[in-house]
Amino acid sequence: MSAFRVTHSGLLQGLLRDVQAALRGVEEAQRAASTGKRVRQVSDDPPAAAAILETAHLLRAVEQYRRNASMVAAHLASEESALTQLDALLARAREIAVQQANSTATAASRESAKEEVSRLIESVSDLGNTRLAGGYLFGGTTPDVPPFSAPGDLTGGNTPSRSIEIAPGQYLRLSANAAEVFQDTGVLAALDQLVAALDAGDPAAIAAAAGAIAEASDALQARIADVGGRTLRLEAVTANLDELEFNLRVHRSNLEEADFEAALTALVGRQTALQATLLAASRMLSFDLTDYLR
Repeated sequence: MSAFRVTHSGLLQGLLRDVQAALRGVEEAQRAASTGKRVRQVSDDPPAAAAILETAHLLRAVEQYRRNASMVAAHLASEESALTQLDALLARAREIAVQQANSTATAASRESAKEEVSRLIESVSDLGNTRLAGGYLFGGTTPDVPPFSAPGDLTGGNTPSRSIEIAPGQYLRLSANAAEVFQDTGVLAALDQLVAALDAGDPAAIAAAAGAIAEASDALQARIADVGGRTLRLEAVTANLDELEFNLRVHRSNLEEADFEAALTALVGRQTALQATLLAASRMLSFDLTDYLR
């Protein structure tokens, strides 16, 4: 039977390793208790660290979606304001048409009315050239080109509307283009029809123009309703982003942060282990040759 011999230097090395391990344990427990972080580097918990990095990536994506949603919200607010003002201009044009279609209207009143409608067309064109964030609101995919080159002259804004991603796989239009708002609704055609009828002094033609303006106003209401629908969808997506962000932050917190009571318990336990290790080392180091010979 062979005997296993432990040298004094071997004992010292073993004690040193135990003490160092106990010190590291206390240091780790102290950091967790003081910082509240369970995982500070990948080596602390590789699977949890990988999940934390993935969660951080998702949170950055949510932040980008929020910025996109804010951009869409600004466009929707501007579009709604412009369309509401346009509707008011149409209401005034129709009021003028009804007044001048009356047999009591005179040539002078119709000439004055024609001048006012021309000013309304200028205002309509100004709305068509509404600017937002350095571009034209109704410019479509060419926001640097003004839709109206002159009052009543729609030469741009006929490119497809721009869409932006506001959530994974969900896109929303920033705004309608000028052709959709001013041409497809019949707004410009109805106003031009009214100017021509007033210039001709024809009550029947003026009445017909009033009807065309009413139809254009109805079509414009559909565009306003479209803005409302997109606004509701944006609000729903934003609420979902809020919930997603909250859940991601909770998930990251659960992965990364230490439970305070558990951290304190671990700290006390490791301090106790360190004290026990130091006590054992003290006793072993106090042995001398006499103790071994007893």
